[in-house]
Amino acid sequence: MDRNGQTLQSLGRRGSFLDSFGWMDNNTFVYRDHWGGSNKLVHILEISTNVELANAYIHAAEINAITPDLIITDNGMQTEGPYSAAVIATQIFNPDDVLRSHIKNLSTNDHAPYLFNSRVVDTVLNRNQVLVRTWDASEYLTDTLHTPVDLQLWDPQTDELTMLIPGSYTGRITPDGQYLAALIPESEFPQLQLSNQFTGQVIFMRPAYDGKLSFSPNGRYFTFFTPETDLIIYDLETGEMLPPITAVPALPIWSPDSARFVYTDPTLGLSIYDTRNNTTFPLAESGGERLSNPQWSFDSAYLSVVTKIGEVGEWEWQTAVLALP
Repeated sequence: MDRNGQTLQSLGRRGSFLDSFGWMDNNTFVYRDHWGGSNKLVHILEISTNVELANAYIHAAEINAITPDLIITDNGMQTEGPYSAAVIATQIFNPDDVLRSHIKNLSTNDHAPYLFNSRVVDTVLNRNQVLVRTWDASEYLTDTLHTPVDLQLWDPQTDELTMLIPGSYTGRITPDGQYLAALIPESEFPQLQLSNQFTGQVIFMRPAYDGKLSFSPNGRYFTFFTPETDLIIYDLETGEMLPPITAVPALPIWSPDSARFVYTDPTLGLSIYDTRNNTTFPLAESGGERLSNPQWSFDSAYLSVVTKIGEVGEWEWQTAVLALP
């Protein structure tokens, strides 16, 4: 569909439990369907030619990130949860896999592919590296969210691991890999540690709300929630902690140019924060609770939202595309 919603094109793609995930670039789309059992088939589709560039099946694929080169996923049975980090790529890791993607899994034993011991946390987009939680391969770990494990950096091309913070359980990293935010377990609230990986400097440590950490796409801004669930924005360029925002604890949805992000105001619903002038405004003057699923265009000029129309029991959903000033 084009931006004015008038030109609709069917690509003739069908599948069981079909769902979409996102874009590798403006012309390459990633979607997923059901393969059988717990398997999912992930497809990489070139929109302009309707040609499938690559596909791969994977157990209950949880897609964490999409870069111009890689699809970063978690691999695992639905009943047991993810047990390995994995990548799907259009480039050929194995010369025998012609025009098909190769799933490269993180494992302590390449000959025992089900002894995986990692889950994806974040992606160093500029380097095609993955921030992962790892634990001993002999352990059966079902709750990695609150269990102290190790944060390591995984390079899928070389299969190399670099230890970053032992004893943490989750974190975020900037696209260039310079800044790392990690949560370290404490008795009441986890300790948030923000550090510069290039210099080894710990910028600050403070209690934080569990999870919900984010960096802007350009790596300048870092957001987190206090234990009181206030949203805090930290400017890494100036070292300034900006005034807190009242928000529902959820990950901000950043525009690709890092100028704005979408968050949820407890009263007004979906709202915009503008980093250029530190102002906020709601997307709707009334009925904000009917808006959901915000998505930015690649140039950050447009924002699409799903709008719920009608009355209880007779809801209809439509997509609206907003042009932002």
